[in-house]
Amino acid sequence: MRDDLMGHQRLGKMPAYRLLPEIIRYIVDGGIPTEAVADQITEFGREALKFALKDDVFIEALWLLIRLPQASAAKDASRALAEIGINGAKPASVSDLLFQYDSAVERVQRRIHQGNTDLGEIARRAGLSALAEGMQSNLPSLWSPGADDVRASLASLRGTEKFAALAQSFYANFVERVIHYYVCVVR
Repeated sequence: MRDDLMGHQRLGKMPAYRLLPEIIRYIVDGGIPTEAVADQITEFGREALKFALKDDVFIEALWLLIRLPQASAAKDASRALAEIGINGAKPASVSDLLFQYDSAVERVQRRIHQGNTDLGEIARRAGLSALAEGMQSNLPSLWSPGADDVRASLASLRGTEKFAALAQSFYANFVERVIHYYVCVVR
């Protein structure tokens, strides 16, 4: 078992799920999961979220995903973004925004270093993936989006359907990463 994988407190031993071999087989082989495997993955995800809700870094990663689109849509977006910990001028690119999101979550990790679990790091990475995916799908031009395009793309994620897709992407990324964590690290 590697103690140093993410540099935080490990999550501990995974509960004995009777369908874990099927979940692992599905991850390795791909394909369409059976209803039982889908139900088991859903249950596993619920358990991971219950545990994650006690992790301040997880809460920050999720909170930022909720607030970023709203702040970007504000009349004074730069000020609204600064109020939630996204420093500097309006993000000039998707990469810039992802860097700022990552930095904001990392500040929380450093501030409360003791008591961090790997769930916070997993949530940070899941948030980055969900945010990148959501923004890329909303950009008018993939080759040279400007700062206004980036702001509009981010602001569009506040709508009910697009935010639901962002939240679902975060949750799916989070659960997948937790399953991989347990399969690869905590054996």
